[in-house]
Amino acid sequence: MTLLASLYWFGLGGVPKDPNKALSLWEGAISQGCTAAMLELAGRYELGFGGVTKDVLKAGSFYQMAADCGDPSATGCLGLCLQYSLCGFHKDMAKAVAHHHQASDGGCYRSMLHLGFCYLKGLGVGEDHKKAASLFQKAVDCGYSDPELLLCLGSCYENGQGVDQDKTRAASLYQKAADGGNPSAIHQLAECFYRGVGVGQDLNKAAILYQQALDFGHTVSAFELGQLYYGGKGVDTDTARAAKLWQKAADCGHAVAMHNLATCYDSGSGVDQDFPKAAVLYQKALDAGSTQSACDLGLCYLNGKGVDRDPTKAVVLFQRASDAGSLDAMYRLAECYWSGTEGR
Repeated sequence: MTLLASLYWFGLGGVPKDPNKALSLWEGAISQGCTAAMLELAGRYELGFGGVTKDVLKAGSFYQMAADCGDPSATGCLGLCLQYSLCGFHKDMAKAVAHHHQASDGGCYRSMLHLGFCYLKGLGVGEDHKKAASLFQKAVDCGYSDPELLLCLGSCYENGQGVDQDKTRAASLYQKAADGGNPSAIHQLAECFYRGVGVGQDLNKAAILYQQALDFGHTVSAFELGQLYYGGKGVDTDTARAAKLWQKAADCGHAVAMHNLATCYDSGSGVDQDFPKAAVLYQKALDAGSTQSACDLGLCYLNGKGVDRDPTKAVVLFQRASDAGSLDAMYRLAECYWSGTEGR
């Protein structure tokens, strides 16, 4: 009945497309205890596609119904609902982990991934990297090749979390996950080629991969790619392109990208020189956590560059950067003490 419903839903096999007929058949299958039909409708009501009106509470009821029937996949879905407050369920990490355990024990590979992640990060359960890696590996050994799973296992091997460190294997897993179109995996693979981790260093290949990850929406790759274009590493030097890439990363809150973009406006590298804009960006970068920006913003205030001159504020900023370990700021602060600059 579920197969026939799918044929009506998609209009396949010579069967005319008729979503209403499909829904009727799935509902009939549900009345006979068919968990596959429960999951089919749960997914459609959760996302609201194909003419089905979105109804997350109804979706949740179908997930619960299928889980109560002992379906491992449904139990795993219910675990996700409890983990992320979906489909009308309140967040309850203890229950989420319990459901992931139950689904994993029932052979649900996706739940092995989610349970492994909980152990990796200590979410609702004690942090246990060895158990996390074991769950990831078990899912892979069972033939589950989800890119997110391969990425997690690769990270374990790269960092020696729960397994002996094996950077070559990590890079291989990142490659498989990247081949599956996972943006984070493509970025991690680019990092491997950039740093020569588990593979021979290849800055040009790193640049290509950063661009691919960026095309998939991985904005951190915009920052890294900007670094390559600014320094002419693996690509021809192009400071204008670097500035545009840092702008993209800065727009997404990347503190170091904000700082780098500020230096571009400060020096007129890749953009028209603009001291006030540089000062604004240094402040934004500082607010976002870039302590190096405190030193550069301090110079702006010390010299009245883009802002009203304020030596007292400059000293405060130099002190802040110095406390964070900036050697440049320590030098600037020492100069202030030597010259008797206000605000000591």
